[in-house]
Amino acid sequence: MRTNIPSFRLPGSVLDEEIDMILDMGVEVRYSHPIDSLKKLLDEDGFDAVFVGTGAPKGKELRIPGREEGGANIHIGIDWLESVHFEHTDSIGERVLIIGVGNTAMDCCRTSKRIGGKDVRVVARKGRPHFKASSWELDDAEEELIEIVENHSPTRFVIEDGRLDILRMIQRREVAITEVLDAAQRKDLNMIAGGKPLTKPLWDTVEAWTPKPRPGRRAQNPQTIRRYKTSFTQLRNTPTLKETATVGDLTRVDWVQLDQEWGQSPADWNHLRAAVSKFLSDQVGMHDPVRRQMMESFPKRPEVERVPDISVELFWKIVNHTPEHVRASYVVLAHLGLDTGEYLELTKDHLKPHTFSIEAPGTKTDARYGTLRVDPRMWEWIERGVPSKVQYGWLRKHWKRGLAAAGADTTLRLKDLRHCPAQWATDEGTPGVKIQAFMRHTNQRMTDRYRRQKDRGEVAAAIADAMLRSA
Repeated sequence: MRTNIPSFRLPGSVLDEEIDMILDMGVEVRYSHPIDSLKKLLDEDGFDAVFVGTGAPKGKELRIPGREEGGANIHIGIDWLESVHFEHTDSIGERVLIIGVGNTAMDCCRTSKRIGGKDVRVVARKGRPHFKASSWELDDAEEELIEIVENHSPTRFVIEDGRLDILRMIQRREVAITEVLDAAQRKDLNMIAGGKPLTKPLWDTVEAWTPKPRPGRRAQNPQTIRRYKTSFTQLRNTPTLKETATVGDLTRVDWVQLDQEWGQSPADWNHLRAAVSKFLSDQVGMHDPVRRQMMESFPKRPEVERVPDISVELFWKIVNHTPEHVRASYVVLAHLGLDTGEYLELTKDHLKPHTFSIEAPGTKTDARYGTLRVDPRMWEWIERGVPSKVQYGWLRKHWKRGLAAAGADTTLRLKDLRHCPAQWATDEGTPGVKIQAFMRHTNQRMTDRYRRQKDRGEVAAAIADAMLRSA
């Protein structure tokens, strides 16, 4: 795991934490202890059962014509990742094709992007519902502009002028084919029959646009749709695009220049980037080369990691300055790490009092669905707070008033409460992997921010100790 899984997906610190958690359970680990015979292990060491968990040390070969001729440029994923880890391989060509769509394929394509790959594609034998890779890994790969081609089976490697050029399975496919495949998947072939969508009036098309969910996903989250619309409104208020602009004019915007002139926050800029990307995906297809080229020139701004400064003591002080009938709402949000939209959808039907748990509705992604456990000591608050006694507007208003009355930072948002349980549990020493599961985070990155916050606090305490000893 340490050598075959890239550190950007599984940091060594997380692996060490999980190993320590296993060791703390009383598991004995014997290093440098090769097993020659399972029979001998059973007969002499007195074990009642043996579980062989050696992992997948070798990848599968693809024995099709052209494999031997292109050997220098064709690699087995597991071996190649190990070579990158030990720095035997530190670069790769600009055009990279990954065959297969499992977790190793996702690691290979994203690693390729980090060591020189520019046009990186993944090709799958079946459609998306049959992919073995985790949904969050597919999302992360596509966020890095990695193309995933479905329903293509390789028949041979084609070698031209002594180098691996393309797979015959895609045979130098034209843009029109990509557009038709995307449109057929969206059941929107009329878009192709009606002519090129890039010539449509931009703002009329944006007004009529209803963002489509990814294949296999539920309907698009209403909050995300509103955010997309807000982003386009902000873009329209700039002098960048005229009222007579077409959809195609988006591809001619100097996004680097606009980034320098953008007066909104980095988060708003990245929301705009996501909105434009999704809009063009729905109009011309995610894999359209014009869209891909434009998105590569659309910079993504770094955002400041938001971990709100709300201690447990401050939280109760704020809550106690709010009206009695809304206090339980804030306790439910802070105890369970719910998004505000999720909380407002909760009804008594979501409560499971016999097991002290809640069926979370999940308004953002399928991964947000799940059952949340509640400490029995907090169940009274849950019953008082579900369903909410007021709608979002009053929840926010009472929260802001509570902040002011408690002398707290009035910029703290209602949705910042969703970070509280993760930070508080981290501060109490709960392992990150458990927090990730409780918070329904799709990857460890989302949980690591709380550990870093705790680490910073410990470093600050150490510095203070050193300074005060000599004061």
